[in-house]
Amino acid sequence: EDMVVREVDHRARNAMMVAQSIVNLTFAEGGEDVADKIRERLAALGRAQSLLSKERWSSVDFAAILNQELAPFPTLKATCTGPSVPLGPGMAQTLSLIIHELATNSVKYGAMGQTDGQVFVVWDLLDNLFTMNWSEQVSVPRSQSGTVGTGFGTTLIDRVVRSQLRGQLERHLSTTGFACRLEVPFIPF
Repeated sequence: EDMVVREVDHRARNAMMVAQSIVNLTFAEGGEDVADKIRERLAALGRAQSLLSKERWSSVDFAAILNQELAPFPTLKATCTGPSVPLGPGMAQTLSLIIHELATNSVKYGAMGQTDGQVFVVWDLLDNLFTMNWSEQVSVPRSQSGTVGTGFGTTLIDRVVRSQLRGQLERHLSTTGFACRLEVPFIPF
């Protein structure tokens, strides 16, 4: 019984730390829609918590997290492929936030904001390395390519990939779309 209490306490503290980071970074970002951004980001965290709760906090498949975060975009033309990858609670929550930020940025600046835009998500798990490639194809070419902005979404993704997942992230912006490659050591639940 004591072990269960300690585990619940640990998970609650982790969720609160993530929520606190979301709020602090969102306020630091500023803008007129701070409250909406906080609500959306906390909702992503809540969706991950809900999936984990259904699985009794053992693990949740990456595809379930991905599908849940892309579900609010019913007209999205997304192709998602990869093997079953069971994620522990920490990795599931963090990847949920990352996918939420990628999707949000795509709606604002990329393929999900264009009628004929497409998103491709491919993931794999080899030799204890989880990889995810997110790529977008826009129907209307951009006028510039090269660097990716440094807004909150980018800052959040960079921070959680490095500090919570101990991984790395590469991004590339071209006139025809955006690509992101995530590599993180796989942490079994």
